[in-house]
Amino acid sequence: NDLPSWWDPQVAEEVCRSIVSKDGIIRVNSLFSRHLQSINESLDSVSFARRILSETLQSIIKNAHNTLLETVEGEINVNEAYASFDAALQRLPPLSKENINACIAEMNTLVTAVDAMAQSEVEALTVVWEALNVTNSGKGVFWGEVEEAVDIFQSQSLNDFDAVVKACSINIEEWLLCFVKDAQKIHRSLSIGLLKLNKIHEEVERLSAKQTSKSKIMSLDSELCILSAKLTEFEEKANSKQRLTKKANSSSLLKEERFRKQMQSDFTSRLKALRKLLIEWESLEGQKFKSQMLSAEVGSLLANPEQRTAFMHLKTVRQKSRRRRDLCQSPDRNNANKRQTVKSRPGTSHSKVWAPPSRRQRPNSADTSALSIRSCNVGNQKNR
Repeated sequence: NDLPSWWDPQVAEEVCRSIVSKDGIIRVNSLFSRHLQSINESLDSVSFARRILSETLQSIIKNAHNTLLETVEGEINVNEAYASFDAALQRLPPLSKENINACIAEMNTLVTAVDAMAQSEVEALTVVWEALNVTNSGKGVFWGEVEEAVDIFQSQSLNDFDAVVKACSINIEEWLLCFVKDAQKIHRSLSIGLLKLNKIHEEVERLSAKQTSKSKIMSLDSELCILSAKLTEFEEKANSKQRLTKKANSSSLLKEERFRKQMQSDFTSRLKALRKLLIEWESLEGQKFKSQMLSAEVGSLLANPEQRTAFMHLKTVRQKSRRRRDLCQSPDRNNANKRQTVKSRPGTSHSKVWAPPSRRQRPNSADTSALSIRSCNVGNQKNR
């Protein structure tokens, strides 16, 4: 009914035979030319519809592979899988039925792969939830957000195959229309699967980063507790009576001084790192890190970060200054307040008593040096 009035089936068959055969005979008349032009237009329409469908399917497959590559980068070699498919596709005629069928089969394979990967991501999400002690209400909120995103996507219409349907409306191929309908259903399933996979993967990445940050915080907390225990043990040994009675050489004192400086540096750097992690946690999570998870000592150090370092510095200064006073001032401490009687000069009837010089009459540097040497010698003789 759609054929024109001048259409002749025999002439049309002759035109088709001349097109497909190598040694075809072409007549030169108006009726043959009309049939040839009409058949050429039909072939152009059919090839255009096939080309659009094939390009659309290949574009969908490529985008799906790129989405998988962004989602699970490093886990599977998506580029290698797409390269293998593209190489196999190039061996098929570009506008053939086999080419389009291969594209649809690849889409079905992608749907299966996405579902399997989504299941794997769900298992990873479950592990992270257990590690972070996520409540059932929190899990329900997340799945509600996923379902809401899927509902919004399903309410939207996909326009990827509109150009194909429009092109097929002129010259319809039944198998081509069946392939278009199948491709539309598979594409929707693939898009929903990729949407769910992306949502779950993003949640896994976010919670994994949170778990990593929590592990770093707890690790620094443990390190600070260990350093605090070492410092406490060191201070107890440094202040013990047995250590004070023992004769300490210069090398041991130098080691103690180096230990104090090293521990003070370690404490300061770890406290700064811990404080930085806690600030990052608060900015990302919108709430402070639970102080109950930290040790009591670290909590007090965070409240007063100079407590431990200032105490260490004070211990260092006090020990050093006390040892110097004991070594230098103790020999003449008992003699400083005693009066020393000097032999009277010839011709005098009384003895002179030596007293410390007043502020106005201070001895010169030579007298001071001699007096210091004499005092130290007297102290050393008594100690002997």
